[in-house]
Amino acid sequence: MDTFLFCLQVVERTNAVILNSKNIVVSDAHFNNANADISYDESQDLVIFTFPSALETGNGHLNLKFRGHLSDDMEGFYRSTYKSPTGEKSYILCTQFESIYARRAFPCMDEPDRKATFDISLVAMDNEVVLSNMVSALYYLHISPEVSRAVIPPPPGRPTPAEGHNYVKVQFDKSPIMSTYLVAMVVGNFDHVSTKDANGVDIRVFTPPGKKACGQYALEVSAKTLPFYASLFGHKFPLPKCDLIALPDFAAGAMENWGLITYRQVRFCSLLSETALLIDQENTSLMSKQRVALTVTHELAHMWFGNLVTMEWWTHLWLNEGFATWTEYFATLFVSQEYARALRLDELKMSHPIEVEVNSPHEVEEIFDAVSYQKGASVIRMLNDYLGTEVFKAGLQQYIKSHQYSNTVTTDLWRALAEVSGQPVKDIMSTWTKQTGYPVLSVRPLPSADGQSLSLGISQTRFLADGGKEGNLTCDDRIHGAHISCFPNCRKICSVITN
Repeated sequence: MDTFLFCLQVVERTNAVILNSKNIVVSDAHFNNANADISYDESQDLVIFTFPSALETGNGHLNLKFRGHLSDDMEGFYRSTYKSPTGEKSYILCTQFESIYARRAFPCMDEPDRKATFDISLVAMDNEVVLSNMVSALYYLHISPEVSRAVIPPPPGRPTPAEGHNYVKVQFDKSPIMSTYLVAMVVGNFDHVSTKDANGVDIRVFTPPGKKACGQYALEVSAKTLPFYASLFGHKFPLPKCDLIALPDFAAGAMENWGLITYRQVRFCSLLSETALLIDQENTSLMSKQRVALTVTHELAHMWFGNLVTMEWWTHLWLNEGFATWTEYFATLFVSQEYARALRLDELKMSHPIEVEVNSPHEVEEIFDAVSYQKGASVIRMLNDYLGTEVFKAGLQQYIKSHQYSNTVTTDLWRALAEVSGQPVKDIMSTWTKQTGYPVLSVRPLPSADGQSLSLGISQTRFLADGGKEGNLTCDDRIHGAHISCFPNCRKICSVITN
C-alpha cells in the first residue's frame, strides 16, 4: 500500500477533487479532516473524490492510500529484467511517465501545465542503487555507511532480506516545480562513471554491472554539452546533478526526465548494438558515436526546452521536440540525413501540421513522430538562418528567461523572437506550423525586354508523394520568398523568407 500527500490550494469552494488515475485502487482519501467518497471515470482516466460539504478556500492536504500495479509493459512504474554477469535473472524497477503514464504510478494532475514540486522517498535493499530526479544527501552521494542508510523493517508483503542486508528508505531532495511526465525513479544494480562539468554539475552515466567503460563516451559528451547549452540559452542547468542511465527494457530511444535521463540499452557494448547511450570506444564505428552524441545532446537540450520551459498542452509538443532536434545537430556540429525523414512523412496526404489539436488521452501518442521532431527542427533551422544566429540566440534567451518553470504556447516563442529581431515572426512562421505538408515551387524564367537580366516567376503547390495535387491550402498560401534577379557574372543569389 502506497501513500501520497497532495498539497493543494483551494481557490473556489467545491465539494469534489478530480485527479488522473489509471489501474490504481484508492482505499482511503481525506482532505484535512474530511473523508471523501471515491469514484472512477475509467474512460477518461479519472478518480473523483467527493466530500460531504464544500471545501473552504485556502491551503490544505489531500491524503491518499492506494495500491497500484507494477507492470511489465514499459509504461508507468514497471519492472525490467536482465541477466546478471553470473547468468541469474535480475530485476530493475524504473519509470516511463511521458506522455500520460504518471497516472499509472500515483493519482495526480497528469497534464503538462499542472506543474508541482515533488518530495520522493523510495524503499529498497541496501545493496541497490536508488535514483530519482534529485539527489539524496544520505544515499545517492554514498556518505559513510553509518549515516547513509535509514534502515527500516521489511515492508508488508516483502521477503526478509538476506543475512547482512536490510531495507532502507531513501529520501530525495524536493524537486523544482515541474510536470508529472518528467518524474523518474530507478532501483537496481548498476556501475557508473562520473565527472563534473565546467559549472560544477555532477554528471553520472549508469551502466550494467561490469560495463562502466561503455559509458565513458556519453559522459564526455554530456560534460561538454551542458555548459554549451547553459551559454547558448543564457541559463545554467538548474539541478545539482544530471544522471544518464541505460535500461534493458525501454520503449523509447530515450526520455528526458529532469536530472535522470533514461536510455534504451539493446546490447552491452556489442559491435551490432543500437544502444542510445553505451558504446565500446575501442570497437565501434564513427556512425555509432555520432548516434550516441545526437541522442545525448537531444535529451540534454530538453533540460531547458521541455523541462524548464514546458509546452502548455500537447498541441505544442513541437516546441519541445523540434528545438531539441535542432540543437542536437547544433551541439554535435554535424548534419545527417534526419531532415529527409520529416519530408518523407510530410509528403503523404495523411500527414499533420506541426501544431495539431489534441483532445483526448488517446491522441497524445499519435503526434510523437517525424513531423514534431524533424520537421519542427527544419523549420527552426530555417528561422535561425533568416534572423541570424546571434539574434535568434538572443530571442531564445529572452523566451527562456520570461517563461522559466512555466508553460508556453507557440505564439510565446514567436513573440520573444519578434521583440528581439523586429521581424513579423508570427505571420511568417504560422504558415509553416499550422499547415500540413511542404511546398514545391514551380519556377519559370522571365527575361527582361533588353535581355540584360532575368527574373523568375514562382508559384507553389503542396508536394504529394503520389504526384497528386491538393486544390486548397488550408491556411496561408503566400510564397515567403524574395524576388530574385540574375545578372551576368553574378556569383551569389540571396534569398529570404519574407514578403
